[in-house]
Amino acid sequence: MKTTINDVAHEAGVSGTAVSLALQGNARVGEETQKRIFAAIRKLNYVPNSTAQNLRSGKTNTVGFIVNDITNPFYSLMLKEAEHKLNSMGLEMFIASSNWNINREVKLIEKMIQMRVQGIIICFCEKGTKTIELLDSFSVPYVAVDSYPEFYKGNFIANDFEICGRMVAEHFYEIGCRNPGIINADKSMMEFSAFKRIFTAFKQFFSEKGIAVKNKNIVEAGLTLEAGKKALKSLKLNSYDADAFFCANDLCAMGFMEAAEYAGIVIGKDIALAGIDDLPLSSFAKISLTSVRQPYAAIAYKAAEVISGYIKEGNKINLHEELKPELIKRNSTILYSQQ
Repeated sequence: MKTTINDVAHEAGVSGTAVSLALQGNARVGEETQKRIFAAIRKLNYVPNSTAQNLRSGKTNTVGFIVNDITNPFYSLMLKEAEHKLNSMGLEMFIASSNWNINREVKLIEKMIQMRVQGIIICFCEKGTKTIELLDSFSVPYVAVDSYPEFYKGNFIANDFEICGRMVAEHFYEIGCRNPGIINADKSMMEFSAFKRIFTAFKQFFSEKGIAVKNKNIVEAGLTLEAGKKALKSLKLNSYDADAFFCANDLCAMGFMEAAEYAGIVIGKDIALAGIDDLPLSSFAKISLTSVRQPYAAIAYKAAEVISGYIKEGNKINLHEELKPELIKRNSTILYSQQ
């Protein structure tokens, strides 16, 4: 039979409340009484139920982190950075993925609230207002990371997507590209603010130069290697004539590169190509993909820092910040400029 707190209380000749207070280090329990209690604990090999204790005190020392797709490498980078910071503050992190589904996102938040997490870090899937309304109905602090919908007024630490789109457009223009194309996310993500802001800024730059991004050079593909491969097939069907493509992420760009190689298209010579995220693979010599390096680690660290500061020290959260990205230029565009 598992030893209970009542067993310890009986052995020590005290009440269960006295045992509970002693375990919490409460000064109301005298020194001699504490000695009897801890002697009983050792004798009976009693292991306190920390979960139950935390639930009673309301302090679970846990934070939830919800991402859109846990298989996407850049989300993994964010999770790792946030977990490191939270652990250093004595907090644990629960990880969950919404899979870009608003109903699942709502259920995950409900579950975390039931588990009494003391804070939530979230990458909104941005497919409705239910998530934000639910979070605002509770007193649990939360911070949006990476992106946020236009109507959102809460705390956030995000990427500056306008700069992201504009810097790629400027680079394409500088290397001589005058007929740009876009390989976007799929239709289910068209309302996601990140992609809207990135590609609006991208097209706006070329518009200022008197260049329109043709519809036949735009394809809704996705964020995977397979999506990138299919993108080239779709573009061929539309008789594309773009000399440069900006992809919604690096994985999609890599899939496009592979399909292009099979089709006899030389990336960096026939077509300039750029992605977003600057994944470690992007720097490999075989790939050498120009990519936008978003400050995901800094974003995750800052979010974890303010949440832990609230939990541990009661610091008020007032965070409304966008961090600037960096364009990492590699052969997929540099070689085009050398022709």
